[in-house]
Amino acid sequence: MANEFKHVSVGAELSQAEWESTAGHVLNSQATGDTIYASSSSQLTRLGIGSTGELLTVIGGLPAWAGQVASIGAILDGGGAAVASNTIVYVRVPFACTINEFTILADQSGSITVKVYKDTYANYPPTSGDDISNGGLAVTTTTKATDTTLTSWTNTIAAGDILAFTNTTLATSITRATCQLKVTRT
Repeated sequence: MANEFKHVSVGAELSQAEWESTAGHVLNSQATGDTIYASSSSQLTRLGIGSTGELLTVIGGLPAWAGQVASIGAILDGGGAAVASNTIVYVRVPFACTINEFTILADQSGSITVKVYKDTYANYPPTSGDDISNGGLAVTTTTKATDTTLTSWTNTIAAGDILAFTNTTLATSITRATCQLKVTRT
């Protein structure tokens, strides 16, 4: 009876005994929060409950748990002139997350280095001693830069933390820089 399934009409209900004899061989180790799905036309499979912050999604045609990706950003704007040194934009992050990538998009070719500082709401504002970006990300005589390795970054953010996006020197030619952190919510 291991691979036998009882044919049931649409709308019909199985009794507890019928359910157990029909699918019990596949579901002998279920736990609270599990999701049962058909992995093929004749095979029921158990997907354990995901972790806090994960979303149920579909990968390769099957259900799976995945981290929720989000974006945190700021725009450093020089008001038509090159972005002045020590221009700072503060952002409060309402959820806990891990930083995966930092991107800067400039309005025109030029140079700018943007650092990211982080501190708690209680210690607002973050200062240069709170640099989590290992000296920042530089756009050099181009319009964009991305860092996906984040070497020596402190990449965890707690819910409620304040981030400061700042350039520490006068930008060259760039009058507007969009700074974006790609994060996974935890």
